[in-house]
Formats: sequence, C-alpha cells, structure tokens
Amino acid sequence: MKNFAKQLLLIGLGVLVLAGGCFCFSQAGLAAGDEEELSSAPGRSGRAGDLREKADRLRREDPEKFHQLVRDRAQALRGKLRDLKEKDPQKYEQVVARIRQMKIERLRRLKTEDPEKFSRIMERRRQAVDKRLSRLKETDPQKYEKVVAFKEKLGHLQELRQKDPEAFREFLEKHPRLKERLTSGRRGHGAPGPREPQRKAAEYDDVR
Repeated sequence: MKNFAKQLLLIGLGVLVLAGGCFCFSQAGLAAGDEEELSSAPGRSGRAGDLREKADRLRREDPEKFHQLVRDRAQALRGKLRDLKEKDPQKYEQVVARIRQMKIERLRRLKTEDPEKFSRIMERRRQAVDKRLSRLKETDPQKYEKVVAFKEKLGHLQELRQKDPEAFREFLEKHPRLKERLTSGRRGHGAPGPREPQRKAAEYDDVR
C-alpha cells in the first residue's frame, strides 16, 4: 500500500507539472483546472524538472496533444484516487492533502513571481464559484443560504485577520474545527451545511 501511495504522489506530481497544479478536490474526486499556471513554476531538477521540460516543449509544439495528455493524466489520477479511497481511506486523505499542499505552494510562488497571472487565475476561480452558487440557488435554496452566510463569515474573518491578527488567532484557537479548515485547506468530515464553496474559500485563504 505504501508503494501504491507513492505512485499516486508521482502521478499527482506529473499532473501538477503538466497542468500547473491548478486542481480542486471534491467528494467525487479531482477536477482539472487552469492550465495557464504551466509557466508559473520555477524549473526543478530530477523527475519533476524533466517532466516540466517535456511538458513545456509539447505545449509549444503540439498544444492539442498537450491538452489531451493533461486530461489523460488527470483521469488516471482520479481512478487511482478512487481505488485508494476504497482500500485505505486514511492513506487517501494523506495523499489528497499532500497533492493539495503542492498546489497551494505553487500558487504562493506564483503570487510572488507573477501577481498579474495570479490575479487572473484567482478571478477565474471566483467566477467558477459564483456559477456553482447560481446553480445551487436553483437546485437547493436552503443550502444556498447556508453557503452564502458562511462566505460572509469568512469575509469578516479576513477583515479581522488584516486589522487585528492577534484577535484573529485567538478566535481560531476557540474554534479548532474552523482553524483546521482555514489553515490546512482541508474540509471537515461529517460536518453539516456547505461543502464545495466552503472548501474553496478555505483552501485559498493562505495565498490571498
């Protein structure tokens, strides 16, 4: 099982290198995101560096084949993640958290190295969340209201963190489950109420 998890991380790393790490997790699995981040990550040595070099060359020479490769690798990762989730849920959570952390680290670097591109990516993320909220408003108005209320609370917390960091830390210490979501980007298990938009807001909290 340890080797299987290692293979997942390697595949995840390959997908992150190919598509720039913009993937978002949901209960159903993994969804490919913004490929513009391809040019955001610095070169690395070893396997990741080799993958990135090949990906950049393929993207320039054959964009269609490149995009198909990204989709194929993402699909392979989704399948392996589903298998791991059934066989070893605890290991699944560890692998998902590691891949998500790799993505967040890449976004942090992008924010510093290319703020304009980072802003474009985050704007598309916000637009995607708005679209999901619009669909949710039509399909489940009650859940939609809960999600909107939670987003407003997150907005207030963001203001508190900027104006009074100490008070913000004290607040999180009193609410350990919220602290877990905001600091690790991981969704709580078995918690009622909003899911995807809630995870989305928490996941990028550290890179805004």
